[in-house]
Amino acid sequence: MPDKIFRPVPKPRRRVLDRVAEKAERDRQAAAFRNAVWKRDSYSCQVCGRHLRRTAELVPDRGEVHHRLTRGAHPRLRYDIGNGVLLCQGCHARAHQGAITP
Repeated sequence: MPDKIFRPVPKPRRRVLDRVAEKAERDRQAAAFRNAVWKRDSYSCQVCGRHLRRTAELVPDRGEVHHRLTRGAHPRLRYDIGNGVLLCQGCHARAHQGAITP
């Protein structure tokens, strides 16, 4: 009887349900981060002082949560409330252009 050739068995792929659960947890953490920043900053832009509202519409008084230190370069600070600041749409655009430092 010829010797059998054994091939290594590949590791099983992560299950889709595990990835879905991890994404749901990240979404929950992101929502809690945004809510905490909105509450701490009293619904006002921290640069110009404009009162903001939560909306998906692209209007001047739309509030956007900005990370002072980028999420990619500082992943541990991604959900740190101290790394977030609430800005209006215009100030947020200027922050990304480097014109202001919130």
